Amino acid sequence: MSKICFLFVVILVVGCQQIGPAYTLAVDVENRTNAPVDYLAFSNHIGQGRLETFALKPQQKVNVTFDFTDVAKTDGLYQVRYRFAGSADTLTKTFGYYTNGYPIDQQISLTVHTDSLSVKTVLRKNTY
Repeated sequence: MSKICFLFVVILVVGCQQIGPAYTLAVDVENRTNAPVDYLAFSNHIGQGRLETFALKPQQKVNVTFDFTDVAKTDGLYQVRYRFAGSADTLTKTFGYYTNGYPIDQQISLTVHTDSLSVKTVLRKNTY
């Protein structure tokens, strides 16, 4: 009986390590305007794990990975700040949710339009 319990505990520990939280998030950013975006930053709402992309050309798409490894183990929101070339205004959009310092989303697609920023998310299959 003790061998069966030991085997169960080993399988449980190994299994939990395999399905543990993922600390990265795939982010696709597309500029669907005819104007360049000279500044774009994706971060959590308190500015940790900042990812910056400069000079996003018109109609350009970029795929990046946002790393949550150094993000505090708390709950929070995502934030995107961006500015069109020649503009003094930096636009901000806060959206989504992460929990215990890791993203519940597998992928986020951001699309920059002339008058807005659209967001599409894909949830992870195993969120806790």
